[in-house]
Amino acid sequence: MITPNKENIDHWLFDWKEGNLSPKQEYMLEDFLLLHPELELDADSWDQAQVSSISHTDFNPSTLYKRKKRFAAYYWYSGALALLVITFGLFMLSNQFYTGKQSSKLISSINKNINSPQATRKKQVNINSFNNNSNLLSTSSYATTVNRNNLVLDRSILDKRINELLINSIESSSSTPLEKLENDLFLQPLNNINYLMTSETPASLTSVETMKNETEKIKESKKLNIPSIHLSKSSSLSKWLSKDISNTDRKERLYIVPEKSNIDLNSSFVGSLSQFKFQSMSSIRYLNSAGQQKINQQISFDSYSRSSKAGFGLVSNYSHFGNGVIQDFNTSLIFSPKIAINRFITIAPSVKYTMGKKKLDNQKIINNSLVEFETNRVDTFSYDMNSSIGKHLWYRDLSSGLVINAGPIYIGAQVNNILKHQDNIYTNDYSNINRADRTYSLIAGTDFVSKNQKFAASPYLYYEKGKTREIINYGLNIQVKSFTIGGSYQQNGAMSAMIGLHTNRLSLLGQTTYTTSSFNNQKNFIHQLTLRINSNISRKARRYLYL
Repeated sequence: MITPNKENIDHWLFDWKEGNLSPKQEYMLEDFLLLHPELELDADSWDQAQVSSISHTDFNPSTLYKRKKRFAAYYWYSGALALLVITFGLFMLSNQFYTGKQSSKLISSINKNINSPQATRKKQVNINSFNNNSNLLSTSSYATTVNRNNLVLDRSILDKRINELLINSIESSSSTPLEKLENDLFLQPLNNINYLMTSETPASLTSVETMKNETEKIKESKKLNIPSIHLSKSSSLSKWLSKDISNTDRKERLYIVPEKSNIDLNSSFVGSLSQFKFQSMSSIRYLNSAGQQKINQQISFDSYSRSSKAGFGLVSNYSHFGNGVIQDFNTSLIFSPKIAINRFITIAPSVKYTMGKKKLDNQKIINNSLVEFETNRVDTFSYDMNSSIGKHLWYRDLSSGLVINAGPIYIGAQVNNILKHQDNIYTNDYSNINRADRTYSLIAGTDFVSKNQKFAASPYLYYEKGKTREIINYGLNIQVKSFTIGGSYQQNGAMSAMIGLHTNRLSLLGQTTYTTSSFNNQKNFIHQLTLRINSNISRKARRYLYL
């Protein structure tokens, strides 16, 4: 074992667990695991593997004793079961003997009727009574013979033909031997079935093979022809669909959505790595629109707790709009447990509590003027100047999210402003209190990664729906080693581009969006800069997702 690789990683982990590695080899193993995070679950399994020693006690011969044999209860149960089986067998034999005896009596009575003087004179037979007797006869020896030769026939038609044949034989000749009658009817069913049938017999009864073929055709017609897909285990698509959770849940994905970070898109993304992460996102909007400029600064901290198997996040936002006309301060606490259903499927629900304050400078406002504090949403300042205008508006609200990772595919949903907090900053008319819009969002995407892990393409789709606006964002991010580039397009015509550096420890991303202002319908830019710093992944910080 010169260097660790995927073929000998089990030997390296075994020696590491047993303490057989030198300090240099331990550093080599840790570096290899950092480059291959999909092997962290195997390392955690080896870390948990323990074999406790068995305590040894001195042997004491006096503790041994010969146990007295007892008649166990299961012997009684076995005897009772055997007796029950024997009784059932005797019952079946007696029933068969009784049925055969009744059949012999019936045949004897038929022969007596044939040779009697009354039958010779009248040449008639009571058909109704004979039908009843023939049914009894067919239920015994005939049914047994037919079942023994695996024939499937129409019982009623065959009974009718047997009755007609017996009546004709009685009327034509009363001297027919009983042995020939019994042989023709019961003892040779395979050779004499055609003799018992006339030309009016259905064709389905003339050939057993034909009946089987028709039965198979009926079964096939009733089956649902549902198309099925069979993938070879060695195919590229099969390998892509069988990627484990390390390729889905342990990623810091990049999204190109104006004025939004990955935590804004879905709060369940906090704690997606076993690292402690610091992120700073700065954006500036509409530099060419007087009075509508907006500067936003977001700082966030998030990490994963191994003991609680959940991610925790702290997010702070500050917005400065229109040279200080409106200022917004808010802080959010996020809790997101990580639950692994199996090796390929994980779910991450989340809840976010937000508390903040909006500050209004009533000396800078222009009454009855339009304002675009939130992008693509226009409000109006409408105040009664004879009444007081407040300067501070405190608010709090809840949001909830969910992300499902299924192999290489992930999908998430989020609801913001569940409580619809009061947002009465644009007017002092409290007879009709304005409230924040409750927004719903969806996000879905996947990752295509090359075998050498040096190239990756990550397409995604983001959708947001509120009372006053709707956003559909299509994006694609491409990474070659540490260099990343990407772009996105929104349904309102806004286009974004991103370029930067993205590694396991550091990310520096620049983004520009070219969009149309809803305030004056002019083209403007939104510039954004994101900085991420991640702590080192140590062996002790590796997590356990499985509950």
